[in-house]
Amino acid sequence: MRPAAAKAGVKKHIGWQTFRHSIGTLLNTNGENIKTIQELLRHANSRITLEYYVQGDIEVKRRALKTSMSGLFVVRPLAKAS
Repeated sequence: MRPAAAKAGVKKHIGWQTFRHSIGTLLNTNGENIKTIQELLRHANSRITLEYYVQGDIEVKRRALKTSMSGLFVVRPLAKAS
C-alpha cells in the first residue's frame, strides 16, 4: 500500500484500513447501494459499513444545507443607498 501511495504523491501514512474507509466513502458518494459496498468490503452486515466505514461527502452536505436553508430564509436584494 505505501509504495502505491508514494507513487501517487500521497505524503501521509496510509494503510489498508485507511484505503478501505476511502473506498467505502467513494463508492457511497458515487451512489452505490450500501449492500454492494458491504459485500465488497466483506462486512458481516451493512450497519458496520454505514457506521464505521462510510463518511458523508462534504459537497453533498453543503448542498443539503443550502437547500434546507433556502426554504427557511428569503434573500432580498439590498436597498440602494441614496
